[in-house]
Amino acid sequence: MTNLSFGFAVTAIITMFGHISGAHLNPSVTILALVFRTISPVMAVFYVIAQIIGAIVGYGFLVAMTPTEVFALQDGMCTTTRHETLSLGEAFLVEFFCTAILIFTVCGVWDPRTNKLQDSAAIRVGFAVTVLSIVGGPYTGASMNPARTIAPAIYTGVFDDQWLYWVAPPLSALCIACLYRFVFWRENHERKNV
Repeated sequence: MTNLSFGFAVTAIITMFGHISGAHLNPSVTILALVFRTISPVMAVFYVIAQIIGAIVGYGFLVAMTPTEVFALQDGMCTTTRHETLSLGEAFLVEFFCTAILIFTVCGVWDPRTNKLQDSAAIRVGFAVTVLSIVGGPYTGASMNPARTIAPAIYTGVFDDQWLYWVAPPLSALCIACLYRFVFWRENHERKNV
């Protein structure tokens, strides 16, 4: 059920704010926007800061709405940690490939050749987040988003392997964004940022 809630939340937020800010929600997606030249480097920095602050505030609301005994029982909520049987290298690959699929999905949404399909953009990205959460969640929490990982860590004090979530997703986003931009992108169409 948690996986569905992540996907639905992403779908709702993209629907609400996509036409205003692009609704990146994720530093990895902001890296994609930077490579696609839909935002400037200065704006990218502001986006990432806003994403981190938004995640911290949003998680604060979750903590405030959750009964203390439920929060304590679960050792916090929505924390992203690697499964104890996974090596750091394996966990890195899980986060890298989950993020790669998410970024490829967003590339497809932003590609000018799919402009006629923009009504389903939020659903496509939300569905990708849901599926990737189901598949990668048991291994690493399927964060794909450093901002989403830092907020629970701040509130719970669980910073285990935090570097993993700040290196694998952004590196994956940079690799996939460059691959798509320089191999698949077509400049002769107007870009649409969702």
